[in-house]
Amino acid sequence: MEKRIIWWILCGILTHSNTFCQEILADTAFVNLVLTRNPQVKQLLLFSKSAESEILDAKGGFDPKIYGNYDQKLFNGSQYYTEAEYGIKIPTWYGIEFKAAYLQSSGIFLNPEQKLPKSGQPVLGINFPIIQGLLFDERRAQVLKSRTLPNFYNLERQIFLNDFLLEALTSYWKWQFAHSQFKLTTDAFETSKSRFENIRKLYVLGDRMAMDTLEAFIQVQDRLLLLNDANQELNAAILKVNSFIFDSLTLLKPIVNSNYAPTEKPIKTLETKNETELIFNSNHLILKQYEIKLDQLAIDLKLKKEKLKPKLNLSYNFLGDGFSFPSLLSDNYKWGINFSSPVLFRSERAGTQLSKIKIETTQLQLSQKKIELENKWRNSQSEFANIAQQLELIRSTTENYKKLLQLEIKRFELGESSFFLINSRETKFLESQIKLAKFQSELQIAQIRILNAQSTLPFSF
Repeated sequence: MEKRIIWWILCGILTHSNTFCQEILADTAFVNLVLTRNPQVKQLLLFSKSAESEILDAKGGFDPKIYGNYDQKLFNGSQYYTEAEYGIKIPTWYGIEFKAAYLQSSGIFLNPEQKLPKSGQPVLGINFPIIQGLLFDERRAQVLKSRTLPNFYNLERQIFLNDFLLEALTSYWKWQFAHSQFKLTTDAFETSKSRFENIRKLYVLGDRMAMDTLEAFIQVQDRLLLLNDANQELNAAILKVNSFIFDSLTLLKPIVNSNYAPTEKPIKTLETKNETELIFNSNHLILKQYEIKLDQLAIDLKLKKEKLKPKLNLSYNFLGDGFSFPSLLSDNYKWGINFSSPVLFRSERAGTQLSKIKIETTQLQLSQKKIELENKWRNSQSEFANIAQQLELIRSTTENYKKLLQLEIKRFELGESSFFLINSRETKFLESQIKLAKFQSELQIAQIRILNAQSTLPFSF
């Protein structure tokens, strides 16, 4: 804190310009603030929690279940019957279900079939499918689909982050241009104002004509208009940047103000000569998402095909007496077979056909999306190469305007030129400088668009 106070005191002593003491906010520091202090980015953590919840929900289909049934009938003072069953059922991955239960029954009008030993009867049972459900069922399908969700949600998170950082970094480099434009127009305004004061003094001494004084004053007015426009653009750019970063997640107070400035050093750009060597990334995040969707649809199709089989379930229950079981070879058991099957399987065949159609539709969407993404990437490549070429041209043009201005000033000092020509040269040089700053900013944005099109922005959450 003390160092910061000393820094601001020195700033106030050393300069009248607030730009001298502006704290530089680098693009990497800006991204770190976006990743750590933006509420929308923090919401991405919910993607992982959603996947965990859905996996837990799918595994719940294999949870053991305890149950209990108690039925009793009393009429005219007589106990007709009392029946009770308590137990637990344990499903398994392969469709087999185990059962352990304890049964009790009593009463004067008890169904003979329900008559049990006085001390009750323990039961150990097993139920398993023989045809449909033996190799695959809905519970296994849900678990297999849920296992693809962590990767799917992680891709969803990275896709959102990729697009969000593209927007954030675009606003950053537009802020960088607006800041450079403001500095250039500020310097130009200060220069024109200083020149006007000098010419006015010379006019008072009789060394300059009134027309020169008027032209210098008009130049001051023109530069002031440019400065006002640049200031408005800078304020708008700062507002846009502030929509991405805050002091903290609890105190949503914008960070960037007039005390901050973007970096003047652009991030390392792609080499334009290697443009043709860059290959579209076939492992694009969105394409991977489509592959996961196809895997999920394949699981659905497998389940639909399983339902084309008839149902045949076998159950076997080993019966005990009281709290003991006789030998496993005894005749105390209960078993049964349950069979059912649609005659035409129309609903099941329709479900299978719909699953196949969904898979084919998704495959076509994948092919179309790949073309769209590749075209987007090629367009961003072309845009980058074009801006890079224009940047070199405007850089050369700016240098030439600078030389012309310097030569015109020398001619003016020798009495061979006029203030009108200097003003004209200076205006062209200023316009060229602003255009150069704009292309430098646009080159950074074009590079970010290439990385975004390839889903390879060098930042992760």
